[in-house]
Amino acid sequence: MAAIYKKELRSYFTSMTGYICMAFMLVVIGIYYAVINLASGYPYFGYTLSCVIVLFLLMTPVLTMRILAEEKSRKTDQLLLTAPVSLWKIVVGKYLAMVTVFGLALLVTCFYPLILSRFGTVSLSMAYTAILGYFLYGAACIAIGLFISSVTESQVIAALLTFFVLLVFYITGTITKSLPSTAVASFVIWIFVILFAAWLVYNLTANLKIALAAGIAAEAVNIIIFFVKSDWMAGSVAKALGAFNMTSFFSNFGSGVFDVTGIVYYLSIIGFCIFLTIQAIQRKRWGGDALMTAVMLAIVVVVNLVVGQIPVKYTQFDLTDNQLYTITDQTKEFVKGLDSDVDVYLVAQSGQEDEQIQKVLGRYESLSSHIKVHTKDPVVNPSFTKQYTDSSLSDNSLIVVCGDKYKVINYSDIYQSEFDYSTYSSQTTGFDAEGQLTSAIDYVTSDSLPKLYTLTGHDESSLSDTLTSQIEKENIDIEELNLVTSEAVPDDANCLMIDGPQKDITADEKDRILDYMEKGGHVLIFTDYTETDMPNLAELLNNYGLSTSAGLIFEGNSQYYYPGYPSYLIPRIQSADAVGSMTSKDLVLMPYAQNINISDDVRSTVSAQPILQTSSKSYIKTDLKNLTTTEKASGDEEGPFTVGAAVTEDYNDVETKLVYFSSSALLDENMNQAVSGGNYELISNVMSWMIDKEESISIPAKSLSTTYLTVTAADAGFWGAVVILIPAALVIGGGVVWFRRRRK
Repeated sequence: MAAIYKKELRSYFTSMTGYICMAFMLVVIGIYYAVINLASGYPYFGYTLSCVIVLFLLMTPVLTMRILAEEKSRKTDQLLLTAPVSLWKIVVGKYLAMVTVFGLALLVTCFYPLILSRFGTVSLSMAYTAILGYFLYGAACIAIGLFISSVTESQVIAALLTFFVLLVFYITGTITKSLPSTAVASFVIWIFVILFAAWLVYNLTANLKIALAAGIAAEAVNIIIFFVKSDWMAGSVAKALGAFNMTSFFSNFGSGVFDVTGIVYYLSIIGFCIFLTIQAIQRKRWGGDALMTAVMLAIVVVVNLVVGQIPVKYTQFDLTDNQLYTITDQTKEFVKGLDSDVDVYLVAQSGQEDEQIQKVLGRYESLSSHIKVHTKDPVVNPSFTKQYTDSSLSDNSLIVVCGDKYKVINYSDIYQSEFDYSTYSSQTTGFDAEGQLTSAIDYVTSDSLPKLYTLTGHDESSLSDTLTSQIEKENIDIEELNLVTSEAVPDDANCLMIDGPQKDITADEKDRILDYMEKGGHVLIFTDYTETDMPNLAELLNNYGLSTSAGLIFEGNSQYYYPGYPSYLIPRIQSADAVGSMTSKDLVLMPYAQNINISDDVRSTVSAQPILQTSSKSYIKTDLKNLTTTEKASGDEEGPFTVGAAVTEDYNDVETKLVYFSSSALLDENMNQAVSGGNYELISNVMSWMIDKEESISIPAKSLSTTYLTVTAADAGFWGAVVILIPAALVIGGGVVWFRRRRK
């Protein structure tokens, strides 16, 4: 085999074929690389490779058309059958020579991600995973071309057939999306597919009886399924064609997922095509072995089916920077605790399923035997969604069901988007499949939902849409409450929130809140610095040993405030049950806060502890009207200061909880974004503690925003020229070798 390999490899580099193929591949990739990665600063090389998959439609026929067709046209194919070397070694040697030519060109592109890393952050693991997928895809295409070259004497026909077959494989995804998915349409399509398969069997085996028997048997099965189990027939053609969608497996590698099922799939194509090539050569002498072909096909199908049934957590490894397809530990722990069966329905037309959502659903299904994922085609089952919603659902929406409870997740809630005013277009910024799914599963498996009341009537701040959505993702109902018109806090209140009131509460409101708390109520309070006296609110806090100091806190330690703004505090999170799993390493941003005094002169049943504290270099400025500098001055009270506190009181088997933050700016959406969602994570954990949930299950959306590279025009021009000059050098070098050989 080594001798055959060396001979074939030498033939590619003593002629222009190898040089032209390599140069063509590198020049096309180089152009896309220069435009997408260098000129535009896009950091993902996998996207560039996905744009040039079409390259194989042109390169593979040129590389493979002569490999065996030429042997037939010269009548030297008989020598293959009588050679002292095993036929399989000859075929494999020829195949490896072609793969080497392709691999050498691809090896050059391995330096491209390293060049990009000079200009910013580039995920090399994602880039090289994409290169691996591209290599496997190309190797499979070459194997297909090898087989086609073995069934014809004409190199031109071999090239055209290879191009056509690879084109069909390339557009299979588009074909499946456009195919009708009804049972009748699938039945008719299968009739013609089976006829084509029977013709193919005849051409491979040269046995008309076997071809007829196989065709009749398959048509009989097709008819039986259509009349007995028509729902199996619906969408079956698209599912079957999915096995020929080679690009779908590459998309996993291209998006940063190391996919074992994809490796097995491509190796199966390579092995089966090499086997068919050997069969095609032997057929001229011994005739086709239909049984062996059928057995080999069955082995390939079974191996892929078995590997496909392995849970994705063992076959797909997420190498993306933000772990886009990885399920968080929080969800894993929650799902492991399920004791009820949950059905998740993906509502999408056959062939139009969102790949990212499917990946996440597969990981959920592999986490627990209680979770089952189903796909429902709205064309085949038009009335399915009506039992859950009267509204029309977009493709790839989800319905989560447990018993009689269900929750609908619209596709628009899974992908978050923002409007870009610079381009006047909407940009997808986040992927929230896990957050929405975990929330929905929690909702349908919960016996009852906690309720949060927000106090109104005192010019309170409004909760941002993002925070409201995050609270609702925790399956907490939100309702407004006016205690001037209500005689008491409702009995179903799990928590009462007072968010930055600009006016004092009345004495009656204070008494109603205290009455609620004495019965085991939970209250979350945010206040702001103001010169307006609020004696009733102050008395409410004093009842639990809390009060605020006059003035605002400024931070003297640069590690504890936002750069350039010493009043924008970054206090350290203290160890407390109320903050959940957050630690001092997690950041929150809290502007314009006041010191919270925790008094010891309070009932023995009351226990208070700080949850947010400033550094020892912080200080308080009290005369804000005449403030001339924010620098620390003599007489300024020094820290550390408490800006967030949690209070509990256990009395007569009733537990009261109070959490107090001295700045409602903690809830501001801009402040939250500045610390990557740390503020809202803290609030979620606090609420979970207050309503007695074991743990917050509000999973933040995963960012889809791209940090572009900073590539100067000069650098882009230089490296763009380099990647274009490499294939030019190959062509020139190949021309010199070819010319010298001709002169000899």
